[in-house]
Amino acid sequence: MTCWDLWNLSVQLISIGFFKEEVQSVFTEDHSGLIFHSKEVHTEHCKALNENPKLRSIYGVKKSSVLNSLQYQYHCTDNYDDNIMHDLLEGVVQYELKLFFEYLVKQDYVSLNTLSDRIQSFNYGYTDRKNKPSGVKMDNKSKHLGLNDIQSWCLLHNTPLIFGYVIERNKNHWNFLLLLIQIVNVVFSYTITDGMICYLKHLICDHHTLFKELFPDKRLIPKHHLMIHYPRYIKKIGPLIHMWCMRFEAKHHIFKRCGKNFKNLIKPLVKQHQHQLAFNYENYCFRRFEFGPTTSKTICDLQGGEELRQTLYF
Repeated sequence: MTCWDLWNLSVQLISIGFFKEEVQSVFTEDHSGLIFHSKEVHTEHCKALNENPKLRSIYGVKKSSVLNSLQYQYHCTDNYDDNIMHDLLEGVVQYELKLFFEYLVKQDYVSLNTLSDRIQSFNYGYTDRKNKPSGVKMDNKSKHLGLNDIQSWCLLHNTPLIFGYVIERNKNHWNFLLLLIQIVNVVFSYTITDGMICYLKHLICDHHTLFKELFPDKRLIPKHHLMIHYPRYIKKIGPLIHMWCMRFEAKHHIFKRCGKNFKNLIKPLVKQHQHQLAFNYENYCFRRFEFGPTTSKTICDLQGGEELRQTLYF
């Protein structure tokens, strides 16, 4: 290895460390040191990767996306979609709930066994009885509780009811939990106003700042950094809940259960899917489409009905 290679490697390591430290201190897009990934920057990174593939860990880019060659002028840097299910429910929420539970145990508010028993024995009500957490993993080796996304959401909203009686309301850890719940409520809303977007930006900044104050020995994960871009994404494409992949995950659940035959994987998956469609069709209640007294009109009697009829080929 030449002296130039050693110098280049040292610069890369310094850059990686500097970027990681910036993530731990930049909590808003208004920060002057935040650099957005643009088309020009992405093109420069891809050119540099062709000359030195070791730069992947610095730029966060492996190669130019084939989607950039679409005829509709799409570019990957113009993508404003983010999967809030993975970012929050399977990432930030479980990580911070675990830290909150560890604080309760460490301060002797509850014992570890009592904490688990309270979560299991709590009455989650009729709507959430199927979303009840199956059990939480409190080992120190991971940053999650071993829950799926809907169980994580259920536990987050019920944690103040389960453990609100053991902790004082003036504790910062209690306020930290409420901040997280408010952020989740806004992000998962189906209708968001401009005022809520501005409010969300300040909530995220306050939340990340309080995180570093309460847990100075813990580091913000990359999904925390993605949260600071949520207000801009919502302004661009609307509520992010319309873009999440929860429904796709639910659709894939049936394939995860029956995918045990790896000799001809497609055949059992197709048969199971056909059986499910047939079962749902046979058990579907068509009465939900029955209404009371109504009046009927032809399309031509409506204003603009002739154009509508021609469009629909009636």
